[in-house]
Amino acid sequence: MCFSTAPHIKERRRISVLLFLCFALMVTGCGEVNQEDFESIETGMSINEVHALLGPPQSSSSGQIGDYFGVSDIWYTQDFIVTVQYLNNEVKLKTIEMRDVGP
Repeated sequence: MCFSTAPHIKERRRISVLLFLCFALMVTGCGEVNQEDFESIETGMSINEVHALLGPPQSSSSGQIGDYFGVSDIWYTQDFIVTVQYLNNEVKLKTIEMRDVGP
């Protein structure tokens, strides 16, 4: 009996391409965050609610002190830098700033 490995190689290639595309979407974001999206973020929203609205952040950091767990997410667009900070999975602070555009 002879088994072909070709289907396994093709499947691995498909998975590799799919993973690359998913990574590319995460890094670049699915779309541009705009002022209207930013204004829709409300204090008390969950991380999942914000991610559903803005897409995944390009940068995220977290830390914990005792019972307090904090997360800071950042989205970069051509025009803005949007930062949302959470405490125990709830929005506590949001900022939007214009990006410096060189001469």
